[in-house]
Order: sequence, then structure tokens, then C-alpha cells
Amino acid sequence: MTTAEAALPTIPQIEGANFLNLLIVDDERAIRDACREVAQSLGFNTFTADSAEHAYRLLESQGIDAVLLDLRLPGAGGLEALNQIKSRRPDAIIVVVTGYGTVQSA
Repeated sequence: MTTAEAALPTIPQIEGANFLNLLIVDDERAIRDACREVAQSLGFNTFTADSAEHAYRLLESQGIDAVLLDLRLPGAGGLEALNQIKSRRPDAIIVVVTGYGTVQSA
């Protein structure tokens, strides 16, 4: 470990997070990877999807408990994906994110 790494604060794990399966849906690989890294450091089991269609397949094959969903997706847009995810996994926690200033501009 370098001196710079040692100076960085540690992120404590969230109690019980290791039992939660988090699906990260974003078409930008760098965003997916960064979110996955943070979520894993908090103790979440993570799955990633680069499109709504990929997310639907993971929803069917994995026990997804929570979804981090980008509003701008290729193909089926984020709002359509949100509705599909809610209908397929009504008990899942869904957090919608966007890099745009408002939902309307996303």
C-alpha cells in the first residue's frame, strides 16, 4: 500500500449488504465499473447490465433486490425500463440516476 492509499478514508461495509443483490444498469462502462466498485466495497453483491434488455435477463435469472438505473439507455429508454423492472420485481428497491440536470432533459 502506498502512502497516498493509506491516507484515503476507508468506506465501512453496510451491515447486511452482503445479502443484497444490486443490479447496476448503465450504458457507459466507466460509470458501471465505478458504481460496481463502490457497491462492492460496501458489501453488495453486484451485477451489471449495459441495456434494459440485458437488465431484464438478469432480473429473471438472479435474485435482484435493488437496481441502480440510468435514465438514458439505448433501445428501451430508462422510463420504460423503470416500468418493466417495477412490474417484474415489484419489491425491488429502484434508484434512478441521470447525468442530466432534470428528468425532463434526460
